[in-house]
Amino acid sequence: MFLKNLLLFALLIGSVPCFGLRPLKDWVSSPDEVSFPGWKAPEVVTPDHYKLAVWQLPPRGNDRKLTVIIAGNDANNMSYNLPLAYALSMNGFTVVMFDYRGFGGSQDFAIDTNYLYYNEFSTDLLTVCRWAKQAIPQNKMAIFGISMGTIAATQIWAEAHADYLMGEGFVTNTVAVQQRIMRIKGRKLELPGDAPFYPQLLASLPRRILVISGKYDEITTPGDAMELKRMHSGTVIKSFDAGHCQGFTMMMTDEARGPYLDAIKSFTSK
Repeated sequence: MFLKNLLLFALLIGSVPCFGLRPLKDWVSSPDEVSFPGWKAPEVVTPDHYKLAVWQLPPRGNDRKLTVIIAGNDANNMSYNLPLAYALSMNGFTVVMFDYRGFGGSQDFAIDTNYLYYNEFSTDLLTVCRWAKQAIPQNKMAIFGISMGTIAATQIWAEAHADYLMGEGFVTNTVAVQQRIMRIKGRKLELPGDAPFYPQLLASLPRRILVISGKYDEITTPGDAMELKRMHSGTVIKSFDAGHCQGFTMMMTDEARGPYLDAIKSFTSK
């Protein structure tokens, strides 16, 4: 029942994009033994000594031997992605979720909400990837980034040694995103000093990428997704009729089925 209520909550908030960092410390819910029997909450510490909250969720049914690491967006915390985690788990994926430093249950970190992102979040993702490789060595590994999470995934891809890269609201140019938010919301967000060099990192990404793209997304536009496909010919674009990061709520027919999951299953089967 909690997942039905949580999915309804996700539907209610799914149409509200975030423009700038908005971390929340309180989880909206947490895994339980009914929906995620055998789930774990390991302690993971970054090289610069930040303790990260991590949830490891086991696969249900046919184990695909693939760990999906969810790198969340710039708002809330990992608990808001439990509906996605449930759907992945029910379809045979092992799921690893985590809170960036300063988010949810992770160690406090001074966050200026006028920033678009921090490079430290990439350190957090890389730390979780390395932990997952050691903790679940029998599995292949995929990174699934959501908006800001795709920035972190892009920054660490060359070091992560993951097998698959997937993302919704894929950021291909952080300066362009900053300018679009300024145009749409009249708010100028700050960027790390190396942000202008971010597009150069795209060359390090794999040939095959799954990009879930909203046809009416003004922040990470369909044009961005097509440009990524021109750079990496094997890129698969799954489009939906809505805006920024509304794909999961728009493309699920129930808690565990829908075109959103079909795209992920098809992409990771090759």
